[in-house]
Amino acid sequence: MVRLRVVFTVGLAILALTCLSAAPQDLTHADAEAMQRKVDAIEARGALAAAKGTILATLRTSFTERELNAYLKYGAAAAYVPAGVVDPHITLLADGHMAMRAVVDLDAVRKSQPRGALNPLAYLTGSLEVRVSGVLHATHGQATFDVDTATVAGVPIPKAFLQELVTAYSKSPIFPDGISLEKPFAMASGIQAIEIQLGSGIIIQ
Repeated sequence: MVRLRVVFTVGLAILALTCLSAAPQDLTHADAEAMQRKVDAIEARGALAAAKGTILATLRTSFTERELNAYLKYGAAAAYVPAGVVDPHITLLADGHMAMRAVVDLDAVRKSQPRGALNPLAYLTGSLEVRVSGVLHATHGQATFDVDTATVAGVPIPKAFLQELVTAYSKSPIFPDGISLEKPFAMASGIQAIEIQLGSGIIIQ
């Protein structure tokens, strides 16, 4: 669905795998509704541009970390959080940096394909906290996420391990093979860039 792709482009690109954060926030339905209106407007504008076959004047839509996390918790995005990913939360930092955390069901990942005795995922069971930090690069209609650190239950994990988690939880009709941490993906609704700063972001469409 288009809405899911919009969510991904805002960094929820990592939504499918996990998500993050530091201090707890008192999130409200009003925050979620504010983000919902912005997502709806972005989608409607993208559809209008596609229907006209033209490029509209540049529009910058700002959002806050609170609105984003409330949207994940209460808004439409909550319906797209994969089963097995609990309480996803995102912290927006300076210059595109993001920190993420969620409790993830590793049994589902372990059982998603046969694993040999040397594969560490063969021995992970239960639901554990996954944390990821990195930098979102979103320009010229394409986005990538460069991972700085990733941990499971506080233990550092290699990027290949993280990729298995991302693949298992990001498969969908839009991404049948899951999201690759190595490859850029096209942003939806005519979004050209996303700027991430401390506690807020701007979607440029």
